[in-house]
Amino acid sequence: MHDRWEAYRGQNTNAKNLIFTLKRSSLIHFKTKLDVFLASNTKDVCDFKVRGSWSERSCIVYAGGSNIIVAQV
Repeated sequence: MHDRWEAYRGQNTNAKNLIFTLKRSSLIHFKTKLDVFLASNTKDVCDFKVRGSWSERSCIVYAGGSNIIVAQV
């Protein structure tokens, strides 16, 4: 139901080259909500949350399941 993407090093899609997976956590397209899981993550809790808005031209990256801001644009 939710969109998922995988990012790999180089052109090879072997599991050892996996960097992270990304899951869109909201089906509403007005505000972007993405959950990022690093390749080494074996838990159900994301490593980063990305929340953004095209209309507001903003993007905030949070650490895991917390409200701690890692980056903001």
